[in-house]
Amino acid sequence: MTRRFILVLLLLFAVVACSAEAAGEVTLSAPQSDYVFQIGETGEITLDVASSFGAEVPGTLTVALRPTDGTVGAGRNQVRSIKVGSGERTLAVTLGTSEIPATFGLAVTFEYEGKAAHLSGVTVRFVEEITDEETQSEQEARVTSVETSAAQSQEGTGGSQNTASTADRMVQAGQMPQDADALRAGMAEEDQQIREAQDDLLARVMADPVVLRLDHRLKIDGFEQAGQEGEPESGEFTLTYLRGEGEEARIDGVMADDLAYACLTSASPLQIPGLVAGNQTFQEYAGQVTGEGLARGRTVMNLTPEEQFYSFSYGDGTAEIHVTLFGGAVREVTLDWQMNWLPLIGLMAGCILLLAAAYTASRRRHEKTPSPLPPEEEKPTPPPGPSPLALLARAEADYEAGEEVQAYRGAARALREQVSMTHGAGTELTDEETIALLSEADPTTATVREALSKCSRVSFGGRSPEKTEFISIVRVIREIITKNNGEVQ
Repeated sequence: MTRRFILVLLLLFAVVACSAEAAGEVTLSAPQSDYVFQIGETGEITLDVASSFGAEVPGTLTVALRPTDGTVGAGRNQVRSIKVGSGERTLAVTLGTSEIPATFGLAVTFEYEGKAAHLSGVTVRFVEEITDEETQSEQEARVTSVETSAAQSQEGTGGSQNTASTADRMVQAGQMPQDADALRAGMAEEDQQIREAQDDLLARVMADPVVLRLDHRLKIDGFEQAGQEGEPESGEFTLTYLRGEGEEARIDGVMADDLAYACLTSASPLQIPGLVAGNQTFQEYAGQVTGEGLARGRTVMNLTPEEQFYSFSYGDGTAEIHVTLFGGAVREVTLDWQMNWLPLIGLMAGCILLLAAAYTASRRRHEKTPSPLPPEEEKPTPPPGPSPLALLARAEADYEAGEEVQAYRGAARALREQVSMTHGAGTELTDEETIALLSEADPTTATVREALSKCSRVSFGGRSPEKTEFISIVRVIREIITKNNGEVQ
């Protein structure tokens, strides 16, 4: 009996260890190897994404178009942070447009957890008119990505072609010298226009307040700008920064008449903005992950003129803290954990050996002792803080003092605290989490939703409050608090 029990435990350990060692992967595939679009049309394709992970995998998606077959002009790069769910899904990829016939090679790379799925071998063409022959020429051969390490993921290289050498090859093929001179002059003029448009784009980029904020943040952390790239046609730009030997950061974005967005990506930790660092929820999450021995790593800051999104990675992606700011205030803080099985293998092996030894010793002694009952688990109690009525009274005082925005925020907080205490665990909630706790059949739900919405429009939307609106909101919130407290008693 003892040997059989030990064998069963060892077999269980082997199965768990094998399943933990089985590393998941993400695969990208394109249904076709050739895509044709009409000039002036925005190209878009759909990729198939398959993930063998059991949960969402965060990472960085890079879409690169490089000119081929004599196409004149610079390539294009798109970089953004995404999450890939488990199983099979689809991913829409926008390729931009072209005003002239052009041929590009497409490369898509998804970097995640120190690995990269690299998809290449796909051709994208822009033609003046899509004919039946063009449609039939689209090859339906499926193209699938290959897996590499993130450090080996290919980075597209590109640059403007040498117009003089192109014209010289045309002369060698039979082009008349005078025609070649005209072609060379025309291409030189076109290159000059492209350079001027690129210089204008990069000048507007470096004058934008959002980009300057990210540029200043990198320079505070010791980075120096090492390169600039811009695509005037699409408005896409890339700013490259270096620090020391081998540490790289970049700012990618899109600039039309105004800035659409700017995204800073760094494999190294950067200084955390003050509004984020001072947030209580962020401090709690950061304390949790650092308490587990996880060091900070990759940093992403995606900013628009209205909204800011920050992502801080810990322990090579084992945990990530995401923060969203709107209107100069923190709106949402979330913590995502990725289970890492490898450190648990040794612990599980030790537990199994201890169980086997304990069972053997027990059999030898022939002693049967009852197992003590586990102590009752104590429910965590939220830290003491001001009551909803106290928060509401403070909001009224702020309103009387002329601090209208602060008053609306305080009233909303009092309502959220009351709902959390009566329907939840008494922890701090967002507006969306507060509504989610209430049942749609509850007549209070509509009242709570309307009150929070009015407070949010003044607190974060910049709307000027009406004269009697705040008094009405306070009366409604006080009735909810009084009613709920009476039911609890």
